[in-house]
Amino acid sequence: MDEHGFKFTASAFKYEISEESIIDVVAWPTITRDDPKRPEVLLAIGTDSKGTLIEVAYDKVNRTVFHAVEVNQ
Repeated sequence: MDEHGFKFTASAFKYEISEESIIDVVAWPTITRDDPKRPEVLLAIGTDSKGTLIEVAYDKVNRTVFHAVEVNQ
């Protein structure tokens, strides 16, 4: 668990996005959307401190990030 209270599954790092970059996005997202099929899941899109656009999906209830990928512009 990080200092923001998030946990991470191994799949969160599948695309080699760092924990720091993931936290940048979930802490200050540009866009957020609830998953209509899974109400506990939130999709956050934003940039990390380097300006990389990233999509993150996490369980809002358990504060567990399970997906992060760079979005190609």
